[in-house]
Amino acid sequence: RKRKRVSRACDACFAKKDRCDGAQPICRVCRDLDRQCTYDRPERKRGPLQG
Repeated sequence: RKRKRVSRACDACFAKKDRCDGAQPICRVCRDLDRQCTYDRPERKRGPLQG
């Protein structure tokens, strides 16, 4: 089964390279690990998916 690609990961998941589900206001990973969940980084533009 293919994994759904989220538009962007939260700052904590991005820094720790965790699999973020992109849920707002707090993602599942941050909720489970009791971390601060923020989306302050600017969104990056991505080109079309290859393959």
